[in-house]
Amino acid sequence: KRAGYDIEFVCSAWDALLPGLDAGKWDVVANQIFRSEEKDKLYNLGKVPYGISSMKIVVAANSDITSIETMNGGKIDCIVDDYATRCLEAYLEEHAGAFELVYTEGTMAMILEDIINGRVAANINDPFTIVTTAKENGISDKIKLIDQSPFDPCYVVGLFANTDRGAQIRDDFDAAIQTMIEDGTLAKLSVEYLEADYTDGIDGGIIIK
Repeated sequence: KRAGYDIEFVCSAWDALLPGLDAGKWDVVANQIFRSEEKDKLYNLGKVPYGISSMKIVVAANSDITSIETMNGGKIDCIVDDYATRCLEAYLEEHAGAFELVYTEGTMAMILEDIINGRVAANINDPFTIVTTAKENGISDKIKLIDQSPFDPCYVVGLFANTDRGAQIRDDFDAAIQTMIEDGTLAKLSVEYLEADYTDGIDGGIIIK
């Protein structure tokens, strides 16, 4: 609204998000997108983040796992080609045998069921996604979050087409988001809708002033 656009939200499978942007089906992808050199070459990335994502490990409530180092070869459910999966794959390159990756196309609800039923030992994901899904399915008491994720927090940004129009929308969104950071609106929205402030320290991710 602040950027001057009427927004239509389109839900899509993860692996269709970027092809849809490339084909012009939508103008922006907003789905836990983090900056990378590869993305920066192919798209217009937001220069002002709208959140910070701190990945957490989720395990069964009775699990004795306390960190990624105590997985002891256990299985981790992971979604093909998402950020956490790539981090886990990189971790395994330096710590072979630390755990086994089990690739899935399932939803978070299915992943949590896998953990509760013992088919896998853990998953690493955004805590809001985990907590919300657990609440919606009445299984909050059957899982627990572990803070000792091996991955640093990441700034969440919008991903826009590599076109003049994409650059203009990106700049308009960035300007609007920056005003929302400065006047406290973004933090208030985070608490209202995500039940926590996912903007604490977000200034460090702004690459324009």
